[in-house]
Amino acid sequence: MYFPFVHPQEIARSIIPYWQVLLASNTTASDAISWKDLEERVKDRIVLVGPTFIESQDFFAHPFALSGNLTRIPGVFLHAMVANSAFLPKTVYRLPRAWEQIIASAFLVTGLVLSWVLSPAIGFMAFLLLSGLYVAAGVGLFSRNLIWIPLAAPLFSSAIALIPNLAVRLLDSERKRVMVKDLFSKYVSADVLEHVQAHPELLKLEGERREVTVFFSDLKGFTTISETMTPEKLSQIMNDYLTPMTEIIMYHQGYLDKYIGDAIMAVFGAPMSDPEHALHACLAAVKQRNRLRKLAKELEEACGVKVSARMGVNSGMVCAGNMGSKDRFQYTVMGDVVNQASRFEGANKIFGSVIMIGEGTFVAAQDRIIARKLAHLTVKGKTQAVVVYELLEVKAICSEAEAASLSALCQSFNQAMEAFFKGDINEAAAQFDAILATHPDDGPSRFYLDDCRGLLAQGKPASFTGGIKLDSK
Repeated sequence: MYFPFVHPQEIARSIIPYWQVLLASNTTASDAISWKDLEERVKDRIVLVGPTFIESQDFFAHPFALSGNLTRIPGVFLHAMVANSAFLPKTVYRLPRAWEQIIASAFLVTGLVLSWVLSPAIGFMAFLLLSGLYVAAGVGLFSRNLIWIPLAAPLFSSAIALIPNLAVRLLDSERKRVMVKDLFSKYVSADVLEHVQAHPELLKLEGERREVTVFFSDLKGFTTISETMTPEKLSQIMNDYLTPMTEIIMYHQGYLDKYIGDAIMAVFGAPMSDPEHALHACLAAVKQRNRLRKLAKELEEACGVKVSARMGVNSGMVCAGNMGSKDRFQYTVMGDVVNQASRFEGANKIFGSVIMIGEGTFVAAQDRIIARKLAHLTVKGKTQAVVVYELLEVKAICSEAEAASLSALCQSFNQAMEAFFKGDINEAAAQFDAILATHPDDGPSRFYLDDCRGLLAQGKPASFTGGIKLDSK
């Protein structure tokens, strides 16, 4: 049986010094009490007599040692507590041992769950909160209802389950952080890398299907240029070209997948999700084109070479993740969307265009870009034609006058293309010719005008659909 413990200060307030009892009959003593007062204080009460001076060595430790100045109390105080408890209407109720084990087991399971379901930081905070609530409940039940629930065993069980597992999780998290840094530090911007490291749960390196936008670019006539230069000069030109192009890609949250000679492959929307991946790829492509126009003049003056680039952009579902051997691998994307983006880049040379985008990219960003339908294109190895567009500008970064001029060009070109697809070759040729009168350097109009003239000269096939088929990559 357990009795409620009375604080020593409560007992100390009822102490009558023994010398006062001895002097109670001496009415001349100034500090003495009268017999009447003494009788009132002890009548119908249990009186215990014992020493309270330190020299008696009759002192013992007690539960309230940390809550006051008394670290040890006289033995007579303990007798008073026992006597006091014997007359209380209620004793302390301690939970049965079986319930203590159940509670400890529940805390053990809770610690395991917290350590594996939640992140280490959140799991530890949840443990502190749960422990605090449990201790508060234990103190409240004991102080109000004299119900004694176990505190040490459940908390210790939870800590045993939680702390080692949290340590393992922290080590694993640090390992992943280092791996992410090693994988992406040279391929994404610092902001993207910081975000991925802060939220590694957003990154799946084992492979997943994800909607992204893939970007390819290639320098026009690079083979011819490289054959006429020393390795030192070629290296200088490539560095001067690739550095600003890469910076633009990273600025718009792109992932630099790889360099293939003078070619660049980049991915927008992986490894970090980006709901605006199509627009960001379009922005990067247009800014690269504009930057290259300035860079081309600088390179021509410094090195005597003329450079220009073609770009292909396509959006859709890909397989993204670590690809390669067991020991050497790289985060990349694979799929038909990737292959088509590469083919779009190469197809620019046929049409005389600069940036060719797929229908997925156009649909995703059409309200914020200026683009025109370029062709119903069937690439080599495919039987199904896809609609491709030429990206001319992004509305957010061009002037109103330029946007109006390009929109007018798109409208005229689309009307000519509509006549071409209908098979009205004469009308289409006339409209393409009119476009070239005001835009003599417009490559797609020149391509279709030449195509119209060939059809007029040789005769339009009965199976004519207006589609363009590529016989080479």
